[in-house]
Amino acid sequence: MRIVFIILLICTMARLFAQEGSLDTLNTADTTVNLDQVLYQYGIYLEPLIEVTPGPDGPYACDQIGFGLSYRRVSGGVFLSTFKGHYEKTLVFPNKFELEYMFGGGYLGMQVLRINQFEVDLRLNYGHGDMIWERTDSRADFSRDEFDLIKPEIQISGVPFRYLKLFITSGYRKIYNLSLTGTDSGEFSGFTAGFGLKAGYFK
Repeated sequence: MRIVFIILLICTMARLFAQEGSLDTLNTADTTVNLDQVLYQYGIYLEPLIEVTPGPDGPYACDQIGFGLSYRRVSGGVFLSTFKGHYEKTLVFPNKFELEYMFGGGYLGMQVLRINQFEVDLRLNYGHGDMIWERTDSRADFSRDEFDLIKPEIQISGVPFRYLKLFITSGYRKIYNLSLTGTDSGEFSGFTAGFGLKAGYFK
């Protein structure tokens, strides 16, 4: 009788251990899935962007390409942006001159919210660039100056696929240290808006 009791006790304990192990496995899997839904551990990506920026006589478009890295909630990267507008001015009569500029820099960001497939990031951009007046007839450079810029922004992303994020962004750009003839840094400072995508590897 005692032997039968011991055998039954061992079988019962083995069954309980098996059930506990099964539950632990399920809990671990559930936790892993939930964490993955909430936050990627790291990422590496390209970031093309079209952005509407302030300028003389109205807003203009800029093309931007960036490269970024992220770890949990923190991100950082570099970018290069080119002015795609068409702005002319008569600086020395009767010649007309066309404005061109480009700038590059880096950014730091922090993810402040993620709900389902949507993310909200705050970013701070710093850049340095060149602005040039070019003669429209001969394409010769007439005048050139360097400038700096800083831009805090908010970025809202949708994640339709694991390796692709679509986003819209809005910020305030401040250009300073610009003393180019015929320009005012205040004309190029103001609110910006754009849209783009992040394509890369997120895990």
